[in-house]
Amino acid sequence: SVCEAGYFCQNGIQIECPRGYYCPTDGLSLPLRCAFDPTHLTTCFEEGLKQPAPCPDGYICYAPHLPPIAAAPGSALVEVQE
Repeated sequence: SVCEAGYFCQNGIQIECPRGYYCPTDGLSLPLRCAFDPTHLTTCFEEGLKQPAPCPDGYICYAPHLPPIAAAPGSALVEVQE
């Protein structure tokens, strides 16, 4: 059987993609490390991700492997267009 997206396989064993990583396609033998997001708008602090997840509203996601942190009252994050 082919390893599903959200998982990677080693020695025929399907393993859920760990925190800080994502597994976007079927058949991966290793998970892909989530890149640092300078906009702080995505997180990989979940298991089984097929792609980085949006940072929850009201939170700041400083690093892909760390939990989202509640934003200070009155603060706002805006997406920077490059």
